[in-house]
Parts: sequence; C-alpha cells; structure tokens
Amino acid sequence: CCTPAAIAAGVQHRSEELQHDYDPNSNRDNFIFLVGSPDFRDERNVNALFAELALPISDTVNLQLAARHEDYGEIDSTDPKATVLWQPTDGLSFRGSIGTSFRAPSLYQSFGTQTTLTELVDPNVGAPQFFPVRSQPNPSGEPLQPEEADVFDVGVTWFAGDALEINLDYWSFDYTDVIIEQNAQAILNAAAGGDLQARSQVIRDPGSGLLLRVDAYFANASALETDGLDFRVAYDVPASGPSTYRVGLESTLVMSYDIDDPQAGRIDGAGRRNFAN
Repeated sequence: CCTPAAIAAGVQHRSEELQHDYDPNSNRDNFIFLVGSPDFRDERNVNALFAELALPISDTVNLQLAARHEDYGEIDSTDPKATVLWQPTDGLSFRGSIGTSFRAPSLYQSFGTQTTLTELVDPNVGAPQFFPVRSQPNPSGEPLQPEEADVFDVGVTWFAGDALEINLDYWSFDYTDVIIEQNAQAILNAAAGGDLQARSQVIRDPGSGLLLRVDAYFANASALETDGLDFRVAYDVPASGPSTYRVGLESTLVMSYDIDDPQAGRIDGAGRRNFAN
C-alpha cells in the first residue's frame, strides 16, 4: 500500500568569530584620505533544533511538515514549512509549499566597523567630493533582528516520454525587517535640515566646519516583495554503453521586485539591477 510515515529530528551548534586588527595609524585615523578604522572582535554561539515529518496521504499524495528554531543569544527565530506533492500519473506531478524563512544579521553587520570612501555632496559645499563613511553598529545597543520572509511556491513537472523533463514553478517571497546600511547622503541632507540624530552622525572639524566623516548604522528598515517564474527543461541523450548525457536549459523571469525603503521610498526594482543603488 502506502509508504510508511517517517520523522527526522536533530540539533546543531556552531561557533562564529570575526576579528579585524588594523595597524596603529588606522586606529588613530591618521590617514588623510582613507582616514582609518578601529579594531573590533566579537563572537557568538548559535544553537538550533529542527524536525521534519514525511506523511504519505495516499499512493499519489505526500505531505511534509518541517520546523526549525535557531537561537543566537539576543535574537532567535522559529520557522515552519509545509510541502505537498501530488503525482496523479507516472509522467506528471504537482507540488506546492508554504512557510517562513529568516536570515540572521552577519557578525559584521552586528559588531563590525569599517571606513570606506563614498562620493557625497556636502550641503555646505554644494559640489560632489569623496568623503569617508564609517559603517558601524547602531550605538543604541538594540540588536539587529533577523530578516523574515513568507515563502510560497507551486510547480509542475512533466515527463514527456522517457528522456524529456519539463518543470515550471511560480514563487513568491515577502521579506520584512530587511537589514540595510543607512544612506550617507540622506544623513547629510537630514543634518542640514536640522535633524538632531543625523547631526550626531556627521563629524566636522570644530574650527573650519569641513566635513571629516559620516557615520552610517545598520538597521532593520526595509521591506521587499518579489515573485517570478522558474522554467527548466532537460533531455537525456543515450550514449554508448550504460552512459547517458543530460542537456538542459534553465531560465528565471522576475515579475516583480518592489522595495519599501525608509529613505528612497517605494522602488520598482525588477529589471534594474543595482540601478542608482
């Protein structure tokens, strides 16, 4: 009759460490153009629990239920997933899945500091120049939260004969709490408009008022919705003896890529890879 039900479960532990040790001149911000960066080092332990249940409903329908919990100390996330597979004939199958997913902030985003050069327009000057921008954790002490996503997928596979396989999938991701680095130009503009928080992030020479550095923090700020189609086709080409060659084609159509950014507003990003990013 049916395949018996099966369950799998497990635990996981991993340790992560990140360290940057710059030279003394970098630590003192002695470089005229590149300025410098402070040293930093941090680590974290991550513990996870996960389980998966395979539950045959009938000879043609299979259900899978899964869940994973990860604990990073100050932050954690629990994410379930359900998948169903229906195979009415040997040559045709339908599938669907729904669940949630997450991406934890990296050690660099949570603890790291780095200074880079960025072309900015200082409102006090009015002409574009390169200025140092220091990326660093938010000094408020609030830990970054994991990026969360609602995930949905439906698909079909057709075995057209013994050699040809055709797959089509529709997928959708809805992200919240996307981690971004603040835009340095937006910080400068806000500071010029009197924003006190932005002013604290703009470092100027006390005597001349010249711009020395802009501090930009990482934060959970944006949302992102995207969906599209995946198409895959493969053909098995018999060769001499028991060998078989497989040739195929894969293609993805991104139908939407809509970003809600706290500084840039609503962005239609489909087909505009990193445009004016």
